[in-house]
Amino acid sequence: MFTVSHTILRITFAGFLLNSKTGKVEIKTTCGIAILQTPFFLIAHAMALAFGLPTDGFSFYYQLLMMIGAVFYYTLALFS
Repeated sequence: MFTVSHTILRITFAGFLLNSKTGKVEIKTTCGIAILQTPFFLIAHAMALAFGLPTDGFSFYYQLLMMIGAVFYYTLALFS
């Protein structure tokens, strides 16, 4: 069985946990942020396709819509 020392996990796998019962590495977070950002990503993807920009997820429209999404959810949280 493959085991990983706790010091290596602290340095390398900061976003993961070691399950002491099974010895497996588990993810600490869920997919919530990705689900919330999906509508904004899809809008950006459609805009990139429409305007002939790269559809790599890093062009201007992707960054702009991710920022708009963050501000949207921030504002929603302020008034809820």
